[in-house]
Amino acid sequence: MNSTAGLDHPASNQSRTEQAYQLLSAVPFFDLETGASIISLIDGELAESDHRSWAESVMFDLLANGAFENVRNILRVAASTRESMFPVVLLTNPAGVQQALNIFLSAAEDSLNESLVAILGIRGREVTVQTLDVVANPSDVNKLNTLIDTVHRSSRLLRSRDSWSSAELLRAYGLEEERTYQFMRGLALWQNGLRASASREFTDVLTNHRNDRAEAVAAHLLGVFRHDQGKSAEAVKLFIRAEKVLRSLEDHRGLAITHTTHGRVLREMARRESSDDLRHSALKQYQTARKNLSKIPREDAVDSGKTEGRINLGEGQALFELGDREEGMRLVALAVSIFSTSLTEQSWARLTLAGMYRDVDNHALALDILRKDTYLLDSDDDDDIHRGHALNVLASIERHALPHNLDLALGHALRSVAIGERLQDERHVAHALVTLSYIQIDLLDDGFSINDSEVRVIRRNLYRAQDILRTLHDRLGLARVDDAFSNIQPPRTKPKG
Repeated sequence: MNSTAGLDHPASNQSRTEQAYQLLSAVPFFDLETGASIISLIDGELAESDHRSWAESVMFDLLANGAFENVRNILRVAASTRESMFPVVLLTNPAGVQQALNIFLSAAEDSLNESLVAILGIRGREVTVQTLDVVANPSDVNKLNTLIDTVHRSSRLLRSRDSWSSAELLRAYGLEEERTYQFMRGLALWQNGLRASASREFTDVLTNHRNDRAEAVAAHLLGVFRHDQGKSAEAVKLFIRAEKVLRSLEDHRGLAITHTTHGRVLREMARRESSDDLRHSALKQYQTARKNLSKIPREDAVDSGKTEGRINLGEGQALFELGDREEGMRLVALAVSIFSTSLTEQSWARLTLAGMYRDVDNHALALDILRKDTYLLDSDDDDDIHRGHALNVLASIERHALPHNLDLALGHALRSVAIGERLQDERHVAHALVTLSYIQIDLLDDGFSINDSEVRVIRRNLYRAQDILRTLHDRLGLARVDDAFSNIQPPRTKPKG
């Protein structure tokens, strides 16, 4: 919003009362005192005290003539009227809008506070006031950082509408071409699951480097998206960019979260590439995340607890894969207990722990852990990729556990593949097809032929998985494909199970 224009731009054929009414449309709410202060912004030839009396008189006349709506004992220009008036005053008198907003913001901390909370709720009032503070003071980076902290935290409280509300306010005040709006719209899209669209907004935000939280959050979330696309090396560069900004801001919470994500991506890269060097790098990221977590005040116990759980989960996996299985399983078990208030994250930790027990050949305990997972077993929701991963692991464990239940394992494997197909998650589809193929191989009759229809289906699935995993450079996945192929090369060399 251009703040260089003066306050005397309304069309010359407007009366000063019409100008006053138009300027009042620049703020969402006001009381008599606030409204009179905004009207006083209009230039006049009267002495200061007389000009104030005139403003108060105009305010009372407008009120008496029914020009305002009364909402919880404060006033506003009626929505239908404001819709036509506000764009005009925003275009012709941006400096007036900016000054009117500052008057509103002062009153929002005082006389308007209780009424705003009653109308908007505590969090809604906070988001509205902070967004308008950014509009009124566009060059103040601290105000933008405060707004981003509030809206980003809202998503952790399952209030994704706050980011939309902020973005819409920014758009209404003419900032739709500005970086701040692009960031807030990107965050709103991200929080509502529209990640590809959000990534385009974040890419624009990062076009020019700025040392603020918008830069850090955009780089972090864009890095997550690039990793999901299979562009992990690009993702790592984005995490490093985010971490540099967060260090300069001394944002320990942001650093704890970003280093944890950085560690997860490095560990997943290590798994695909069978690289212990990458696993050690991932461990360093988790350790750095833990150091930053220790510097966060504990009043935000839920958020800090979840971050601690994610650090334990990731570090435990890295240690397990590096051969320290006892410590790795201890940390993952600790994550299960930390996530007691989050069923989805606890379910993921249980799934990880069960996979570890499977890998040390304790299939009975692995199965017992998964059977306690109410989130996994008590829902038919097949639009959740976590459930797809869980069913894949469950099928693998059921294949090995005694007594064998291959029919049950087959059903879970088929459902896992179907979830991946529905959600178009190629990586998951590939791994689920390999698990399905192992189970179908176990179900083949002794003396099967390479030309049997069941074998042709298995080979087709394995070739598809192989193509996907080659594209993703997933060496471990490709090794599993090769092993599965070896089990359908006659004569058969491995017994069932």
